[in-house]
Amino acid sequence: MFLSRDKFFFKLKKQFIFKPFLVFISFFLKMIVKSRNLLFDKKILKIKKLPGQCISIGNLTLGGSGKSPFLLFLLEKFSQEGLNVAVLTRGYKSGVSRKEVVLLKAGGICFLKGDPKKISSDEALMYSYRFPHVSIIVSPSRFKAATIFLERNVVPDIWILDDGFQHRQIHRDLDIVLHDVSLNLEDKIFPEGFLRESFLSLKRCDIFIATHRFIDEKCKNDFLLRLNFYLRKRASYFQLEFFNEKPKCLKTGVFLKEGEKDLILVCGIAQPEKFLHYGESLGLFFKETIILDDHSSLSLKDRKLLRHAKKIFTTEKDYYREKSFFDSLESCLYISRFLVNPKKIKKFF
Repeated sequence: MFLSRDKFFFKLKKQFIFKPFLVFISFFLKMIVKSRNLLFDKKILKIKKLPGQCISIGNLTLGGSGKSPFLLFLLEKFSQEGLNVAVLTRGYKSGVSRKEVVLLKAGGICFLKGDPKKISSDEALMYSYRFPHVSIIVSPSRFKAATIFLERNVVPDIWILDDGFQHRQIHRDLDIVLHDVSLNLEDKIFPEGFLRESFLSLKRCDIFIATHRFIDEKCKNDFLLRLNFYLRKRASYFQLEFFNEKPKCLKTGVFLKEGEKDLILVCGIAQPEKFLHYGESLGLFFKETIILDDHSSLSLKDRKLLRHAKKIFTTEKDYYREKSFFDSLESCLYISRFLVNPKKIKKFF
């Protein structure tokens, strides 16, 4: 059983005695989120507009909905159209404080505000290396970061607000929400459930995208009925699926053979069990598995183990989070990218 979403609260949920405690915390957080949203809706808290068009990509859950591959999918589309795009991302667990602003371009790091230091923003680095011409701006204070960026750069055609559904401070012209419908669809706020805010918040979104697959047809029908109630036909509904690209050795470009043995798996994403199951579906045999919390770095013990490994199997995000370390290894590093399947994007109904 993987507990990567939140080990402490997941363990508490299994013990009945702690359930009232979790319900109380969830109710308290729900009231805070509801009050904050109401203040923005009533314009008591100000929503600020950036020059140019802004697209928000977000979700309702704590993670694992597919925001990163979808954002990369959009960057590819916009790049093909020759548009100038800037991504605003919080940089969760990156080491960047609210007073600092970091600009990534072609993997290079430039501190627009603050002192240069080591940062570990896996998703931001992945975006930057995959799309070298795109400006990736990292800061928890995203509007302030965009303002500082504009002092030295031209206004982009499009701003992409990464993980922006709960970030109400910035006006968006398009609000896209992704939701993993293979999860339990109960409307429960963390820590009682895995939601950041209630499904009622979907009234704010313009496009709802169901990611992954429904558990069964009944589950799908029940969810669509609920979705109709929340969205009230004001938004467009889409469904998309992802796929894992065949694992390829970073140094040689050789694809990993099915049935390969003696691999060490490294995975630090929101739902690591899916990556492990993918590896097992290829007939791979892992002598060790290193499972990290989402966005977490390797420990000294993990690094020592990997230095003696002959073959390592990991995700693209994990590679970029530990790029300098992985590049220093003599072992064969196999990476499987998680991508949007453009043939599996379809409208509901």
